[in-house]
Amino acid sequence: MRATLTLTLLLALLAGGGCSRRKRLPPVGEGFVAPISLNVRQDLAPRSSIVASLKHGERLDILVHRRRFVKVRTAADAEGWVDSRQLMSTQGMQRLRRFHSWAKRLPSQGKATPLDLLNVHIDPNRYAPSFSQISPEGTGEVLLRMVTRRGAYVPDGAPSPPPPGPHDVKDDWTLVRLSDGRSGWALSRMMTMNLPESVGMFAQGHRITSFHQLGSVKDRNRRQVSNYLWTTSSAPPEGFNFDRFRVTVWNTRNRRFETAHIESNIRGFYPVTVHTKPEDPVQRFTLNYAEGSGPVYERTFAMDGRKLTPLEKKPWRAPLLEPDESDTMIAEAEDQQEKSVWDKAREKVKGWTGR
Repeated sequence: MRATLTLTLLLALLAGGGCSRRKRLPPVGEGFVAPISLNVRQDLAPRSSIVASLKHGERLDILVHRRRFVKVRTAADAEGWVDSRQLMSTQGMQRLRRFHSWAKRLPSQGKATPLDLLNVHIDPNRYAPSFSQISPEGTGEVLLRMVTRRGAYVPDGAPSPPPPGPHDVKDDWTLVRLSDGRSGWALSRMMTMNLPESVGMFAQGHRITSFHQLGSVKDRNRRQVSNYLWTTSSAPPEGFNFDRFRVTVWNTRNRRFETAHIESNIRGFYPVTVHTKPEDPVQRFTLNYAEGSGPVYERTFAMDGRKLTPLEKKPWRAPLLEPDESDTMIAEAEDQQEKSVWDKAREKVKGWTGR
């Protein structure tokens, strides 16, 4: 009797084990965490218990689709539910990595500080996932500006909505490069450029859109004081990035900043580029702008002391505002990143095995 009961229990345990194995659902796809953090909940209810907390970029197996929610399995084998809008597809993750590699090569237009804790988004849309934040004590390098129509978020590079019309609600976005090398979009009105206040006071209420150090001079105390090339905009930069540029230099005799050169009523476009080192006696820089309604030219100048000399003027070619799929440098950067990931994995295995 006892042997029969034991056999029955063993069969029941084996059957139960078989059932639990059969309940392990096969993946129907994969996704990657888009926001800074994402909670995986046991059930669909908003207050359901949290089974896992994940970070941006972590990979998940997708098991079940139910309306806009998906059941997922984490790398630690936890299963639960998330909002599918908080996930990126494989193609979306690849697109974001290409974007980071491409943005690393864009020239900085100056550093900016947020007015408050600021979300950095994957795309220039209020509803796009935010993968990072900048604290009020932090900074980001300004790279590009863009005005978009406020509306629903279309993820993963799907066809873009039409450009904003004259009566649409619009948002002004800045592409910022973070201290870790990644880049994303932040609301421009929430950031202020880090141009010294003693220089920025000349802006006359206009928005500062870029600034660069343009050489330096020694003051009476033998301290180096930077001169600046900077641009401003009197209106939101919908069609262009600045309508005035100015060179401000330090007057050692009067011990104050003064305007050495200014041009207004122009249509200027990023990037503003300084070609020389701060210690060089003659500073060379390039701006892209049109006078009035004329064509846009790429104009190179030399600044020697307070004297500005035009050097070259040629037709301007507008730069791309997104990565070129055929860009071999991006592909090489991705390969290098992939190799570094594998190298780290090999080092871990070597640490475990000693071989």
